Amino acid sequence: MLYLLNHFRVHPLASLEMLVASLFINLLALVGPVFVIQVLNRYVAFGVDATLVTLVAGAAMALVFEFLFRQVRNRLAIAVTEPRDEETRRALMLQMAGVTNQALSAIPAGMRRQILAAGETLRLVYSPALLAGVMDLPFLILFLAGIYLLSPPLALVATTLIAAVLLLSYVGYLLLQKPTAALMKKRARMDELTDSLTNRPDTVRAFNAVGYVAGLWDSLNQEMAFLTRRITATKSRQQGLSLAAQGVMTIAIISLGATMVVQAELALGTLIGINILAARALAEANRFAAQADSLARARQARNLVAELAKLPLERQQGSTLSPFSGQIGFADMAYRHPNQASPLFEGVNLTLEPGSILILQGDNGAGKTTFLRLVAGLLPPERGRITADGMDLRQVMPEWWHRQICYMPQEPAFLDASITDNLRLHAPEADPARLSMIIDTVGLRPFIEQSPEGLATRLEQGGRNLSRGTRKRLALARALMADGPLVLFDEPDEGLDAKGREALYLVLNHLTSAGKTILIASQDEKITQAAHYHLDLNNKPTPILRATAGKKLLRPAANEASRS
Repeated sequence: MLYLLNHFRVHPLASLEMLVASLFINLLALVGPVFVIQVLNRYVAFGVDATLVTLVAGAAMALVFEFLFRQVRNRLAIAVTEPRDEETRRALMLQMAGVTNQALSAIPAGMRRQILAAGETLRLVYSPALLAGVMDLPFLILFLAGIYLLSPPLALVATTLIAAVLLLSYVGYLLLQKPTAALMKKRARMDELTDSLTNRPDTVRAFNAVGYVAGLWDSLNQEMAFLTRRITATKSRQQGLSLAAQGVMTIAIISLGATMVVQAELALGTLIGINILAARALAEANRFAAQADSLARARQARNLVAELAKLPLERQQGSTLSPFSGQIGFADMAYRHPNQASPLFEGVNLTLEPGSILILQGDNGAGKTTFLRLVAGLLPPERGRITADGMDLRQVMPEWWHRQICYMPQEPAFLDASITDNLRLHAPEADPARLSMIIDTVGLRPFIEQSPEGLATRLEQGGRNLSRGTRKRLALARALMADGPLVLFDEPDEGLDAKGREALYLVLNHLTSAGKTILIASQDEKITQAAHYHLDLNNKPTPILRATAGKKLLRPAANEASRS
């Protein structure tokens, strides 16, 4: 409820206008019962047609004004909710994007999607209609006050039943909390399973995993069905109690009121009007009580948002170097994966001057990818420092630092956007001629020409539907578009054919000639022989550093021609 009330706090003027509109709406809603009372007590008693015409005209005018005020209030409610909803969804996206990689990797993929979907859940629940309903709720007092003026005993009956309905709705809201939270977690797991079926169908089929997946699917469906039945049963009880309350109120008011009519303490028309007023007040209470399920879902969505807010964020501020020469230093640098007893590596001490080439070597799991991610600023070292031109990376502005790096990960992933948008992420203002040149350099031209919309072709599933070689070429092109002084390539030759490797060698020749500082994980002899330093990460916990002469890379075709 506090989240909902924040809408009013953020937009005080529009909220005040909504409150005034709600006042008029509820005052005009009194016209109906007053009309009934007056018709039965005055027109039926005296039969003056002019009285009836006046009453009908007044009631019709009140209905028109009530409708108009409701339209005005609805527009105001939209004006109050929409900016807040957009702000919440954007804040969620930025929060998720800003969480440190270590913290984010600890959250299952399905739950991440649930967290991002929390903004949409809040938008649907805290809608303009709910906002208007909350505005109407205090005016229950107005209806009950009207009944009290007509008959205090009947007002007591109506007040008691309406209070009982609101109390029961709160109890229902509390009862829905646990199953709603559990259902959300099951849906997150189902999202992960669905992702396996839709994005990795070959794995499911080639390894005969259909039975395994079907077993998980059935188990999750059964658990979700059980939780859904619990939620449905609670909602059904709430609805049944609401309907029962309507019946009880009608019986109580009519029966008690009838005795008062017989004893000449109350007019018949007044009794009918009181019954209409009480029904209207109870309808408002029931309308709010019916939101218990939605409010429970919103509560869980807010809990997810709150948990996300607790996670550590990447730094957004820091210093910049103008210009950055490309010098990288490591001082007693160490890293250990979370929940692991021993460090992946430690005691790394090295300074790479601009134009140096460092080859990272080691078996699978030795830490080559982690080392490059540390330099890229995607992970923080557990101990020691990584420096850029002598400045600790922890003091450098991350956004600026990422623009200084030509980064090619081992398993490249892309945004579900056009090829152009993906390649220009680091350089949106880049000259189209430069983009075209890079596409030719990495050998992407045939792929672009065969794509249905050329550079405007949209990449799907993060590029997973493309061949590995094509993904590697796209990743190489994206890295080159950054044109930073520092190059970080993680197994760039993996998945490339002969032409792809030839293009890679040409690129590395160019980067070397341009004086770039290069850190590269590779087992390719033509690449490793060009290095000034080799860092053997197989040696634990302190890697062994070897200095070598290094020589210029050779283009395979040119090399073969020279021999012949």
